[in-house]
Amino acid sequence: MPKLCLESRLAKAALVLSVASVIAGCAATPPPTRQYSAWSTQFQGETRSNVSPDAIALPLEKAWTKDISAFRFINRYEPQESSSPVISDGVLYTGSDAGDVYAIELATGSVRWSFDADYPVEGTVSTGDGRVCFGSANGVFRCLDAATGIEAWRFQTKSGIVSSPLIRDGRVWFTSSDDRLYALSLNNGEKLWVYNRGTYQTVAPRVPGSSAFYDGKLYQLFSDGYVVALSAETGKELWAVKTAPDFDTALATRRVPLVHDGKVYVIDGKNAVVALDGATGKTMAAYDAIAAYDFVIVGDRTLVAAGSDYVVAVDMRSGAILWKKELTHKPISSIIAAGDHLFILSNFKKALWDISYFEKSMGHIEAVRLSSGEALWSEELKSTLTARAGAAYGYAAVVADKGSVRVYAPSAP
Repeated sequence: MPKLCLESRLAKAALVLSVASVIAGCAATPPPTRQYSAWSTQFQGETRSNVSPDAIALPLEKAWTKDISAFRFINRYEPQESSSPVISDGVLYTGSDAGDVYAIELATGSVRWSFDADYPVEGTVSTGDGRVCFGSANGVFRCLDAATGIEAWRFQTKSGIVSSPLIRDGRVWFTSSDDRLYALSLNNGEKLWVYNRGTYQTVAPRVPGSSAFYDGKLYQLFSDGYVVALSAETGKELWAVKTAPDFDTALATRRVPLVHDGKVYVIDGKNAVVALDGATGKTMAAYDAIAAYDFVIVGDRTLVAAGSDYVVAVDMRSGAILWKKELTHKPISSIIAAGDHLFILSNFKKALWDISYFEKSMGHIEAVRLSSGEALWSEELKSTLTARAGAAYGYAAVVADKGSVRVYAPSAP
């Protein structure tokens, strides 16, 4: 249920409005404006591009942090936060392993509201049309009012949900970990259709696969290794192509299709990035300059692929390597692109006094120039990183595994 101090928020809002004309332009970091693009779901938007067109000025400095970790007397396992931050209309939204969903003011770190889902929220929440939608480990899918955090409706599935929903045209689509893809009414949660892949396994892998949308079609990678194109309207299967073996374990490799220029890009079983024709599923190209775990496409012809230890930029027309960068902190966790920069999230081990007994797992964020791979800014974190970064309105955000939301803004001149 939501935890919202409405009376306090109204008082604060009145105070802000009364002095806004006096202090306009005095803040170190300007508030979000309409010329920016939201990062409203996992991998940014409905094509899952993993790219924000908005520039982020470097160097960055920490604007604020917020602890969302679950309180435990004893940690019997390494903590992990897999729900990535999304940013829309000046608000950061994120789920948590503790089972809470938060709405936090991007510029200040002030919590607007939080919602207790009772079970871990491992998939990335999505926002759109005044809703915040997400699934939880107990198979309950919910949509909340984005302004208040009040539950609008819920829908019970047969399996846990680790995917990130897709919101569009009054509908919401999502997958559950038993390889079912659901289409629901965004207004009331009515089931419109369900596609059952029918991958019957004794133990089903929990693949965090989310649907991409383009030209009236949904593209989904299922745990049997098939990329399937479906009609977003009816759920009818249009084509299915096997690109990887069955997933018998949860993998760190990106398992979400990316749609670019009418083609569907996925990482295949050999960790090459393959391009499929969006209309037919026919293989159009393959890029194997590196064993890829994550990738982005920037501009018309540049593919940036991230391996365990290296990041490589490839000309998609000629296949030529434009630049290659070895990571100083590895292995890689994920990458995103924003403006002219690539942000690389990785994990590494650091030993105090070079003594292995005092070795700790840590996280690292680095920004490099997309055109050359030149290192521009970096920061070490005292926690590993599983969740992906989000970037919008000139800010960058991460959620560390120990439960810390960290937001970065350009350094004051």
